[in-house]
Amino acid sequence: EKNSLKTGRYSIGIRLLGTTIAQSLNTLVWLTVYLAVIVIIFSSLIYNVEKGNPVHTDKGIIYVRPGEDTPSPYSSIPASFWWTIVTLTTVGYGDVVPVTSEGKAVAALAMLCGILVLALPINVIGGNFVSAYNLMKKQEEIRKETPKFLTDKARADYYEQRVAEFLMTVDTLQESLDELKNALNSFKKM
Repeated sequence: EKNSLKTGRYSIGIRLLGTTIAQSLNTLVWLTVYLAVIVIIFSSLIYNVEKGNPVHTDKGIIYVRPGEDTPSPYSSIPASFWWTIVTLTTVGYGDVVPVTSEGKAVAALAMLCGILVLALPINVIGGNFVSAYNLMKKQEEIRKETPKFLTDKARADYYEQRVAEFLMTVDTLQESLDELKNALNSFKKM
């Protein structure tokens, strides 16, 4: 019985997570597309400022950055994706770093862009989570408050009244969410 209680408790959380993701799907798609474009842009920039000078070897042409003997870690735009993703997500492993002033400027812009790209959708997703959480709490509250001794007609009337109250709460939450989305859209247009 203890295990079934734990599973039930966790399934509510999983349902809450699923509801939040479903409500945030549009935002998540937008975030993915935006990140893909930003990764391509910053990978192109960092490649062009950090690739170094061409050196002819018996294996072909390699690029070496000034003051270094090893090939540049930014050997191509796709090879620069790793650095860009790590920088945009503010993980910053440090395994690949820019050494030129221009490269450091690109890195600073990428970091700032990464903070903005992640911060804006997180607010929308957080708002959706709060809405879904409040909705689940209200449903649970209604379920617990329903008297068990009511006749079918009285139970139906009771539920109808509670559902009407609940829908007013949902409308209020939806209005708040719409205001947040409008604020986000106006911020995107800037």
